[in-house]
Amino acid sequence: MENITRANAPTLGSRGRKKSVWTSGFAIFLFSIALFSIFYSLDLSAFFVNLVYAIGINDLKIINSAIAVLLLVFAVMLCRYRGLAKKLNDRDHENIELIRTLFEAKRKHKLLLESIADTVIVISHDWKILLANETACQSIFKAPREDFIGLNILEYFPCFQETKMYEALHNVMQTREADVLVESLPYGEKEKRWLEIRIYPVSEGVMTITIDITERILSEVALSESEYKYRQLFNGAYDAIAIIELVDGQELVFHEVNDFACKLLGYTREELLEISPYLIAVDSSKIRMAVEDVLKIGFSTFESTLISKENHLIPVEINAHLYMLQGKKYALTITRDLSDRKRVEAALLESEQRYRSLVDLSPDMITVEQDYKIVFANPATVPMLGADSIEEILGRPAADFLTLANDQRDRFVEQINGIFKDGGPSCFEAFQFTRHDGEVLDIEMASIPFVYNDRPAIQHICRDLSSRKKVEEERKKAASNLKLLQEAREYDRLKTEFFSNISHEFKTPLNVILGTLQLCDLHLKSASILPDLHPIIRYKNILKQNCYRLLRLINNLLDITKIDSGYFQIHRCNCDMVSLLKEITLSVADYVQNKEITFTFSSTTEQKEMSCDPDKIERIILNLLSNAIKFTNPGGTISVNFIDHGTQVEVVVQDTGIGIPEEKQSVIFERFRQVDPLLTRNHEGSGIGLSLVKSLVEMHQGTITLQSEVGKGSIFIINLPVMLLEEQPLYYIPDESRSNVEKIHIEFSDIYHI
Repeated sequence: MENITRANAPTLGSRGRKKSVWTSGFAIFLFSIALFSIFYSLDLSAFFVNLVYAIGINDLKIINSAIAVLLLVFAVMLCRYRGLAKKLNDRDHENIELIRTLFEAKRKHKLLLESIADTVIVISHDWKILLANETACQSIFKAPREDFIGLNILEYFPCFQETKMYEALHNVMQTREADVLVESLPYGEKEKRWLEIRIYPVSEGVMTITIDITERILSEVALSESEYKYRQLFNGAYDAIAIIELVDGQELVFHEVNDFACKLLGYTREELLEISPYLIAVDSSKIRMAVEDVLKIGFSTFESTLISKENHLIPVEINAHLYMLQGKKYALTITRDLSDRKRVEAALLESEQRYRSLVDLSPDMITVEQDYKIVFANPATVPMLGADSIEEILGRPAADFLTLANDQRDRFVEQINGIFKDGGPSCFEAFQFTRHDGEVLDIEMASIPFVYNDRPAIQHICRDLSSRKKVEEERKKAASNLKLLQEAREYDRLKTEFFSNISHEFKTPLNVILGTLQLCDLHLKSASILPDLHPIIRYKNILKQNCYRLLRLINNLLDITKIDSGYFQIHRCNCDMVSLLKEITLSVADYVQNKEITFTFSSTTEQKEMSCDPDKIERIILNLLSNAIKFTNPGGTISVNFIDHGTQVEVVVQDTGIGIPEEKQSVIFERFRQVDPLLTRNHEGSGIGLSLVKSLVEMHQGTITLQSEVGKGSIFIINLPVMLLEEQPLYYIPDESRSNVEKIHIEFSDIYHI
């Protein structure tokens, strides 16, 4: 009703104002007539006439006209006064209405201020509390308004200046721009409340509206935790999880993938989101069929093979489920890597195959008996039962092939009852059976409960004891041979010790003889030699040569003993191999010329630095040259050639001697072996030299080979690797200053005709 009155108020006001205008005009007319009558009745006109005359105006008409004009002006002014009074009256009414409206708004504002749950506080520029609603009184001030309205909030809360809220209020007062502040405050002993403080500038100062956002914060935290748990579950799963958007039926687009999917396929998340699922499948038709099933029935489970980024094939099992999100169709797929399961299945199949192969290849008879009939038998069963094939055995009772001795039936029945009672295998026990062809078999048998084709059965393992008897005999024979071998090793050890001891025993008197001969040489050199002494000198030389021969034999025996016991060592140093070989060959040139043999040395390089033991290399070359001189007739040729191959070198000792038969070349480097007594009848030798040479070459990590033909000569080829010792200078070997005469005498001591 109030709204209708207010709506019609402008129309009623306009009609009233028109009526008021006509009434005012008529009133002014009547008032003017009254004034004329008053003027003339009071003789006021005479006063004005005298006044005008005094001024100097003599015309009566002018005077009357002036009076009329004055009266008209007065009437107009009176009319304007009444209009102004009317306007003031209307404005008073409007002001009263505005005050009433403001009062109503203030009442509503106060009612709203008191009814809201948020705290509202108005603070002046000088920090006085101007207004606070009931919520602020209860939750912040905890006192009625009369106790704090008008007080300075900085004094009411002494610590207020140290808070962030004070800084925010001060900033809003200065900048006159609204601000929002979020604070967490303790609530009770363990709880905490979060508040959102909105600060607005007002004419009096600032107004704060404090909203309790604890539930919103807790909801956001719960949502964040839920999102975190979802992400952890999504990315922490050991299966590849993907959300695929189904676009236009068959088109697939990755929408989200977890970390395991990226790890499984080898792509990054960004790369997978750009790839169509069809491109990572070996057979995309399976994917299309699964999409059809998902769209029809809502889910699909199938196996497929995926291709990783590195082109590895990954067997997988995929479970897909359809769901709707914001009007779009999505498929949630969980992909499980079947690589381990496939490997287990393959291993199981391989194990089954191995087990089957083990059963099939077992020399023992293995049978499965069910309902007193043989339902399985391995190939070893056929000869043991005297049958022709496995098919002849299957489906028949074992009694058709074997008959148990009467005195052993109770023990056999006890064994069978025992395995059913205990549920475990029996031990092997010996039984005697008579085969259907009359042959008696000593069999060792064990049985175990078995499930065959989902039915209880008994598995028998039967072993023919005759084979064990043969094994026992072989074991005894092997033990006897082992004893003989140990005895042979012991004899060989004693022989080695004997050679070592006797070599040392030989060497002591031999050194005395050589020393005596050397003293004789000194006396003969200082005295004049009589003709009668020439035979004695010849006998002395023969004695000295045989001492050298004996010394060479003793040295070889000692070195062989050291090599066998592992105490023989070489001492490497860096040296020039070409200079070393050249010096060795030149030192024996006189011996070769005395036999009228052509002797040459050649090298493909002038210098070759490598590490070796010079003394052992000299011993190797002298031994080979000794054999070459020994078996080469006068007029023949002996050559030593050095060939450089970079990382390897060859030392070739070649002669045109009698040669070595092909059937003897394989044993020429064996210890104490000689080619043929007929060939060596006129030449002495122990059969140790070439064996020692081979050992010395192999200690240099090299090899020695032989090429020979009877009547044409022999070629010994030594291959040595080129190695250098670090931080060791080149071992210098002078060309002619070193004396090898003593070593040459020893190595050539078994060549009597030089």
